[in-house]
Amino acid sequence: MTSVKIDPKAYPIADVLPLLLLDRTSKENVIFATDSYEDRGELFGAKLPITPGLITRDGACIIQPRVLKDREEQQQRTRKRAEVFTPSWVCCLMIDRLDEDWFGRDGVFGNLDGQEWHPCSGRIEFPKGKRWQAYVDSRRLEITCGEAPYIASRYDMGTGAPIPIGERIGILDRKLRVVNENTDAEEDWLRAVRDHIGEPIVFALDEALICNGSFGGRSDEFIIWVYGDDSAARFNGVVVLGNQISPYSVRNRDGLLYTDLSRTVSDAFANESILDMQGITEAVSRYYFQNGESFDGLSVAPEYQERFDRLAEEAIGCYGA
Repeated sequence: MTSVKIDPKAYPIADVLPLLLLDRTSKENVIFATDSYEDRGELFGAKLPITPGLITRDGACIIQPRVLKDREEQQQRTRKRAEVFTPSWVCCLMIDRLDEDWFGRDGVFGNLDGQEWHPCSGRIEFPKGKRWQAYVDSRRLEITCGEAPYIASRYDMGTGAPIPIGERIGILDRKLRVVNENTDAEEDWLRAVRDHIGEPIVFALDEALICNGSFGGRSDEFIIWVYGDDSAARFNGVVVLGNQISPYSVRNRDGLLYTDLSRTVSDAFANESILDMQGITEAVSRYYFQNGESFDGLSVAPEYQERFDRLAEEAIGCYGA
């Protein structure tokens, strides 16, 4: 049976790994916090920081989900840290009970037959007096730690087998299904993300470009860039660029807060080593041609001016032909 594996050299992990390893409290890298890797050398101590180079030092990722650890190590972690896993079917059963209470009926997203989950086909029907937006906005509390299988079920926690997107049972999985079934607008998807995070955020980079209508997004997008509290980074795929941002650099579109184009471009240059610049290039090109073939009104930090000049030339040449 195929098992899910973590490849830190593959997209999207490779692009954001330095940010994922950052401890938002100490501003240093997170530590191993386990002695499981100490036999690999003195740099792998429990209290030492994790770096991208250490993770792939032997040519393969040493950080893997619990299901891929050998049985003896799993048992040791259970005894020493009370670390256990919740089977996917148990997660499904518990989430089904929440949805049964909210919808007033059972079998809304599918049916659990023993330990086999059978997702329903067709559009999710909502009870009279309840809109799909209310379901997306509804609060759910995930009180466990670890890999958050109640939120998103990328793979079966018992076997390690990947779960196809259409068959996933997590709270966020179900909410995203409802969003996809009820809207084609990128803005509505971002509202769902914002409401699920449940705290004030300002969208940045590609998401800011989506908000201002200058970029349509990517079909394979896995990363959400924001300004806000560090706690937002607890959600898989959410990267916090900073905790504060000048209100003069923030725009509001129908309740969605996002960075203006000048700040977005500067942020892109600051993170260019881990960012696909396609969206930025398209947005700069669009600005130029919609602004009478001029960049008036668009400014970047002085240290990025030379890089902006090159990007501007590329944007005009690629999208103006």
